[in-house]
Amino acid sequence: MAASSRTLSCTVALLIVAGALAWAPVSAQDYPNRPVKLITPFPPGGGTDAVARIIAEKLTQINKALPPDVFAEPVYNRSKLVNATIATVEKNLTEGALLVIVVLFLLLGNIRAALITAAVIPITMLMTAAGMNGLGV
Repeated sequence: MAASSRTLSCTVALLIVAGALAWAPVSAQDYPNRPVKLITPFPPGGGTDAVARIIAEKLTQINKALPPDVFAEPVYNRSKLVNATIATVEKNLTEGALLVIVVLFLLLGNIRAALITAAVIPITMLMTAAGMNGLGV
């Protein structure tokens, strides 16, 4: 009984391998008709915007060397997301600064005192960034 079970297992395995080999030429015929995707990962902690721009430049150079019916294009580009995020941060910082000046004016009752007090915030941020840059943080 063990021998017939082993023979049956070998026969099934042989049929599976034969089926896979018979399918290979059929799938090879579809090869030029399907897009081929090459995925380039972003470096951990790296600037995704800079990497995406470098890859886009290289893809334009690669496209010039490819045959007319073959092309390379970026599938997932984070440049728009990064630019939109930067624009949102700029807008929020501007609105936040104006809100601080208004609140200081309402509390202090003097626009000059509010502007002088509000000017300390960006100066402090610049000094902090300079110190962090100097220490390599």
